[in-house]
Amino acid sequence: MNKRQQAAAGCVFMHIPDSGKRNRIEALCRELGLAYRTLEAGDVNQTVLELVSGQTAPGSAAKGRTAAPALYFLPELLLFQGLTGRDLSRFLDAYREAGIPRTDLKAAVTPQNLRWTLYELAEQLKEEHRAMG
Repeated sequence: MNKRQQAAAGCVFMHIPDSGKRNRIEALCRELGLAYRTLEAGDVNQTVLELVSGQTAPGSAAKGRTAAPALYFLPELLLFQGLTGRDLSRFLDAYREAGIPRTDLKAAVTPQNLRWTLYELAEQLKEEHRAMG
């Protein structure tokens, strides 16, 4: 499935360094009929738009965005693109029922975060998670 098909069908993007956990999430996606893609550490300075569509919107490229520090370690995270509320609820319910260890940093793609780099998104999610305590 190419990036354009992923965007049309909805996709779970993930950065899950633990291969066992990642394999379980991928299996869950397959079971639910959801597309998935692994985010790599090298994706950290790409915008969310670039990651989910392969396209760059005018004026939204990573230029002018906050770049990740040289030794930045991308945290574990899940990013949901194009899922309906029902599909997202099904995924989250099945994730818990499967006993997969928690992934604290989760977000849906929104018009607001499309222009953020993956680094900016991860840092925003970390801050929100800390604030929710």
